[in-house]
Amino acid sequence: MPGVLIIVLVMVLLGPVAVMGAGAAWSALIGWTAADDADARNEGQPV
Repeated sequence: MPGVLIIVLVMVLLGPVAVMGAGAAWSALIGWTAADDADARNEGQPV
């Protein structure tokens, strides 16, 4: 029975935090690279 409780706690508490943290890290990485790419493409063009 303690094993079941541990698994449920991990799924309810740690699982969503890990998924959201991974999503935030992924979004930050994509946003960072997309901003650099956009800056490079608009080099020398009027604002």
